[in-house]
Amino acid sequence: MKIELFKLKKSYRKKDYKVNPDICWAAILVISVVMIAISVLYGFSLFFEINKDFTSYSITTNDQAEKSRKTRLENALQYFAEREKKSESIINSPSPVVDPSL
Repeated sequence: MKIELFKLKKSYRKKDYKVNPDICWAAILVISVVMIAISVLYGFSLFFEINKDFTSYSITTNDQAEKSRKTRLENALQYFAEREKKSESIINSPSPVVDPSL
């Protein structure tokens, strides 16, 4: 005597059911085009939002940037002036000659 507690159905699909590729390809194409369009629109909106924030930030910090550029330029000029003085002092001072006979 064989006792079957659970009867498992092997296949839940209809035997004559087949996937229609025309419908599937059309659906895939429509979904992908819609997703691409949404992505492009979102990217443009994000770009313009960031661009708007950046231009308002650059207008307010323009004076500070100009001052910092001026101080950096003055520091660079001072550094090169010190190097020029140092080079002149090295060129004008006589170099000690080592006597090879010693």
